Order: sequence, then C-alpha cells, then structure tokens
Amino acid sequence: MSSYTYEAHEEEPSKPCKCCRLASGLDLPVPKSLENEQIRPLAQAFSHSIFADWTRLNAILKRFEALIQKRWLKKSAKQRRETLLAVQPCIPLVHRPDFEGFRNFNNRRLGRERICSSHAHLTPYINLEDLMQGHNLLLFLNSRGRNLPVLFASTEADKAHLGYGWITQPERDGYAMAFYGKQTPKQYGSVTKVAFLPRRIGAVQSYTPIYGLLILEIQQSIYGFLLKCAQAVLHDLNPADYKLAPHKQEPPPPKDSTGSWASISKHTIEAYYRTPHETSLDRMKLLVDSGRLSAEDHVSLLREDPGYFLENLKDWHEYFGLPTTSKVTIEAWQSAAADMVANSLDCLYTWTWIADTFAGMRPLSVQIAAANRNTLRLNPGDEFVWAVLSSAVGIAFNLPMGNLRISLPRSSGLRGALHPAHDPATCWTKSKCAFGCESEWNGRFTTSPAQLRVFHIFRMLANVDDAGLALHGIRPIVQEAHYLLEHDAEASQLLDSCLLTNFFDIAVLADLEHCISSFHPYSKAWVAAGLEDDPYVRAELNLDYITKSEVLVHAACHGGRAVTSLGNPLDSRFSYPVDKRRTAETVKQMQRAESALKDFWAELTVRMDKYGIKLENMLRCHLSKDPLDVHATSDWAEIEERAGPPKTPLRSPHAANLTENLPPTPTSTTTDNLKTSLPHFSKPKPKTRGPPQHPSPASCSPPPSPKTPEPEAQAPRPKILLPHRHHKTLSALLPSASTRPHAPREIAWDDLLQALNALGLAPEELYGSVWVFRPKGEAEGAGGLVLTRSIQIHEPKEVRRGGKVPARICRRLGGRLRRVFGWEAGGFGCV
Repeated sequence: MSSYTYEAHEEEPSKPCKCCRLASGLDLPVPKSLENEQIRPLAQAFSHSIFADWTRLNAILKRFEALIQKRWLKKSAKQRRETLLAVQPCIPLVHRPDFEGFRNFNNRRLGRERICSSHAHLTPYINLEDLMQGHNLLLFLNSRGRNLPVLFASTEADKAHLGYGWITQPERDGYAMAFYGKQTPKQYGSVTKVAFLPRRIGAVQSYTPIYGLLILEIQQSIYGFLLKCAQAVLHDLNPADYKLAPHKQEPPPPKDSTGSWASISKHTIEAYYRTPHETSLDRMKLLVDSGRLSAEDHVSLLREDPGYFLENLKDWHEYFGLPTTSKVTIEAWQSAAADMVANSLDCLYTWTWIADTFAGMRPLSVQIAAANRNTLRLNPGDEFVWAVLSSAVGIAFNLPMGNLRISLPRSSGLRGALHPAHDPATCWTKSKCAFGCESEWNGRFTTSPAQLRVFHIFRMLANVDDAGLALHGIRPIVQEAHYLLEHDAEASQLLDSCLLTNFFDIAVLADLEHCISSFHPYSKAWVAAGLEDDPYVRAELNLDYITKSEVLVHAACHGGRAVTSLGNPLDSRFSYPVDKRRTAETVKQMQRAESALKDFWAELTVRMDKYGIKLENMLRCHLSKDPLDVHATSDWAEIEERAGPPKTPLRSPHAANLTENLPPTPTSTTTDNLKTSLPHFSKPKPKTRGPPQHPSPASCSPPPSPKTPEPEAQAPRPKILLPHRHHKTLSALLPSASTRPHAPREIAWDDLLQALNALGLAPEELYGSVWVFRPKGEAEGAGGLVLTRSIQIHEPKEVRRGGKVPARICRRLGGRLRRVFGWEAGGFGCV
C-alpha cells in the first residue's frame, strides 16, 4: 500500500499537456490522509521487509562481491539491459524520468500513466540509462549492502520528487517517526510522541509519521530491487551458498575504464549511488574556487584584452540595454559599460568574500569534536559562521538570477519565441497573457520544441516561476538544465556564452547550498533554531558583505556612466586583430586598442575614487596578480631572414684579389675553440755548441698565471619535450618568434584537452560551458612542471556547434597561460 495517491488530482481541461501538469505539480506524489493507527502496521511491515532484504544482500556481498563485480564489468550493454529488465520489467528507460514532462514536446498530450510510473518519482535514479553506464550498479550494491539502512534515512526523501502538502518536521506536542540510532526492525520506523524521544533527537531529527512512512516505502523498494539484481548476476549459484560460503575480503571499488574526461554530471550521478558523503570543506572549497577563478579571470580579461572587452560590451548592450532604444548613442554605450563593470566587480567581490569565509573556518574534525552531543549542535562560534555563510549564499543567487531574468528573453535564441512587453489595451489576447502584458516571458504559438524546453527550465532558474522553483528544487532543475545542454544539441545552441556564465554561477551556488544543508545532523539544528534570522547574523552580514557590495556597485555604475574616454566602441578604437597575421599595421592597431582600454580603466579609477572606492586597492586585494601588471603588445621589429649554412665558394683566379683588402679574421678567445684558447708558453732551447750562456730573465720567468674564470651564466631551463600532436597545439596557443608572423590557426577542442592533460592539468567539465583544469601530481605532468593553481576555460560556442576553437580565442587563451603559469613557446620541444 502506498503512502501517496494521485486520486486528489483530476484532469483539468486548462492543463492537458504534460509540461504544464509537471510545472504546476499535478503529476507529483502528494500525501494521503492516514491516521497513526493505519501508519503503525504499514511501518512495521516495511521495516521488517527492509531488514530482511538487507540481511540477505549483506550476506551475498560479504562472500561474492568480487564475483559480482567481475561478471557485471564483463557484460555488454545489451546484456546489462536484459538483466535489469528481467529484474524490474517496468524500470524507466531514461535519466531522471520524473522530468520527462519537460522533454520531447512532440508528444505533449500523453496522459500521466504513459509518462512516468508512480515509483519513478520516488526513486528517479533507478533507470536503465544511468545503471547501465560504468559501474553505477556496483556502487549502488556496495553502499547499500555494506551499510545499515539508517545511514540513508535522512536523504531518501530528499532525492525523491514530491508534490505539495508534505510536512517534514513534527510538532513538539505531536507524534513523530525517528530513525536516528534505530538498528532493529522493531525500533526502526516506530511512531512515538515527540516528548518521549531522546533530547538529541527531538522534533529536529525526526519526521512526521506520513513523511517517515514515505522514507520506509522508498527503502523497501530499493533493497528489494538490489537483492534481485545481485541474485540475477549470481544466477548459477545455489541460494544456500549465500550464507554458507566463507567470507572474503572486500574488493577495492572498481575504477572507471571508459577513458572519458571527468565531469560534474558523472560525479552528480554517482552521488545517488554512493553513501551520503559527509560534508567536506575540501569539496566546498573546490566549488568556491571554481566560482572565484571564473570571476577573477573575467575581470582580468576585461582589463587586459580589448577584444574580450568589446565582445562582452556588445553582449551586455544587446541583452541588458534598454529595449526601447531605437538609436545607439554614446550614453547607451557608457551605461552598458558601467553596468558590465559593476556586475563583474560585484561577482568578484562576492566569490572572494565567500572564499575568505571558508578560509577562516576551523577543520570539520575540530568543529565536530567541540560540538554538543546531547543537543547535536556545534560550538556557538562555528554555528554563527555557518549561518552567516548560508545566508550569504542565498543572497548571492540574486545576481545571476537577475541577469538571466533580463537577458534570456532578449537572447538571439529565444527572442523570436516570446512576445515583447506591450500595452494591455493593444493586447491580442485581450489581457490574458500568462505572465501579464508587461512581462517579456509570454510565449508564442510558433515556439519550437527546443525553445519550449529551454523556456520551461530556465524560466524557473531565472526565478520568474518562483512557485515551480520551490516545488522542484533549484539543484534538480540545475541538473536537468545541464542534462539538456549535454544531450540536446538544438537546445544548447540557443544559449550564448553570456547566458551560460550566469547559469554556471547559479549551478555552483546550488551545489554549495546543497553541501551546507547536507552537514547532517548539525545543519538541521541551526535551521530549526532560526539562527539564519538571528539579528546578530543579519548585522554581521549587512556590515561585512551587503553594504560593501552595494557601495561598490553604486560607485561602478555612477562612475562608469561618467567615463568619456569610451566614446563609440564600434569606431575601431577597440578593434583587436589578434587573429590576424602579425604585421606592422596589426601591431599598431593592437597597441592602439590596448591604449584605449587602459585609458578607460584609468578614468574609471578616478571616477570611482570620488565615490570612496579605490579600484586599484580593491583589485589588489581580490586578484591573485598585481592589477598594474597588464599585458602589452611588444613593438614591431622587422624580422631579418636567417642566412642558411655557409657554402664553400668556388676557387677562381680572382679570389685572391677579392679577399686581399679584407681585415683579418679575429681569433676566438672563448672555450668553443680549444686551440686558440690554450695559453702559449715559450720553451728555451739549450745551447749545444760554444760556451754556455745563462738564460735571460725573460726566458726564466714563470709562466703567466691563468686568468680568473668568469662566472658561468645560469644554465637555460631544459625544454619540455612533448609529442608532435601536443607540441603543435601549444605552438598555436604560444607562437614563437619564427611562427608569430604567420596567420594564427584553429585547433580542435579535444587536442587542447589532451595537451593540457599531458602538461599536468587534469580537465573536468563543470556546468554550462566551463571546464576547469586542476593540477595533478608533480610526477604525472610532463617535464616535472610544478603547478600551484587551476585555470578555467569556457568551451566556445563554435565547438558546441561542431567546429574548432577560433584563432582569436587560441591567442587569448595562450596569453592567459603565459600570464598564469609563465609558459613560453621556447620552453617546449617536439619529441
């Protein structure tokens, strides 16, 4: 018997399509009205079934886990599919079947029974697409079979996709179902009064009876499914051997042998099948560093690269400019530049503030050791820092969500799919627009399926549909958006780099928020105590973060609008022909563009100083390099052709006449010529005839003392030898003196990943179009390079459309590698 029902929802004529039903929550599980007398026998039945299946699964894994791993890894994709279908014939076919309503809009009129089964909403990670890949099923078996069910009780319902009406925390004078510390079928899932629970559990670490019954139902279906999977793989063994065979040592976890690059999507999928990871500061610091490095690189490129500055300025004017502007004026460009700079500085300040907060935290082991074990609460000082950080992350969502809310309807991919804002008096729908006539989010009837999918997903990420965001959760929506970008090529091409940058910030913040909330059981304690709304927490947040951020944005906006050196950026003053062949004209134009960009930032610094912001000091505190160290193009110099090897001239009768007036060739005194470098000593010849004569003093003088050797110059750094393919890629990124005059060329994206991986930078795909390259061990890199920091690279839209990395981006990326790691073209050689 299920603890939820669909009977409360009837088909509404106004919402017959699956996307509208899912967006409004009509297809999601809702709770039944069950009394405690009805819940208790159901809970006991579920509890006994859970422990019975877990006992058998644990016995099998203690004896045959290595055999299960060996057999499963040898199975082909077809054999894995047949095994899973034999275990559960109605298993969903695709990843996250609970979001199937937002996919395949060609069949929007399907009923709810043909879209997603009821159990798929409770366990959306049990599907063919995910369990057939790699070793996900093996991870699932190991985590569930080797650990008690109580370890997963607090996360079961969090992974489910539920509708409205679920109440998690019980009232203090009501009944509750507790799992913490319960390890027997009789105690596990028992319904008792909150007043009778231990103090460390209470109403905070327990659940309402109906919500606890849902957790038991989810676990009962999971352990039953896994037990059948293990028995299907060991189909030829006698069931009596499951408990009679001797125990074996637990095998090491299987390694991924697919050869694909690491990605955040793979990590997210595997997290569903692993044990609930304990909150790790290292994991959170990696997420924060990803956001901080992205913001830092963005600001650095805006200050150093005129081409990057102009591209972002055009995008900002197109996406965030006034829609009613019919003629582009200098004031409009100044306003766009001011808003762009203010947004980038605010983003940099936010991520740096969060990173500094993490740096000031004590290690988790120290915090847990100092926690109160009776109340399951941290030390007040540690709890205060966590509450401030959690509130700051919630506030940080406003910036990228606000950018998406404004820019997405004006983007090139969705501009034709949405109606512009209009007067209700002239509305063609007679003022019946879904989001109001003044909104830019009203769709047209001619919208394509790809545009509809992007519209529904990113409308919630932009917080236009706040009810849908609260219903589905921001992290599942982020994961569905990333799945869309990976598997729907048509939909991914609708989003430009500017939109993907904001999506990346939202995704990283969502992961960070999830890591903070998963700090069980301590995170529930400070949330239940209302610490995030504490006046001291709010005062600290306002004084140290919000106020300074507002002052910075105010100074950048008002100071940037007064900058007169920007002029009209389209009059070639910011033209940066880095993708052209290096000539005197291109070098002169590049220096002119760099000078114009330098003048803009210099005037902006003066303007912001009037509002109390020292821009150089602010950048010096938030950038990892000196803000005054800005790259400049070197002057043009005529490159002389190198003479070939000297050829022996033919002897002719006139050869003596041609060389008789030439000066004598100087003798080399270096150590290259050993004959001329050796000292000459005169040896006196003894007289054999006549009277002997005494040698002259000059002939008897001691030999001259050798000259003091000059200190040898420092040996040049040996070149790092790379295969021809990688050396060719680096030559395109870091042109040498001999290849610089030639026109830049494109490179393949996979060649770039392979080359940086060979140099010791392991690539990992993050959200959107962002790739992070983190240093590997020193012994794993080429030539023993010592790398101390990571770097982020946005995958260009040309690559997402099947092309190569453009030449201008290659040169821009090469400049970043030169400034971050100090790499030069002369430091690499070909094997």
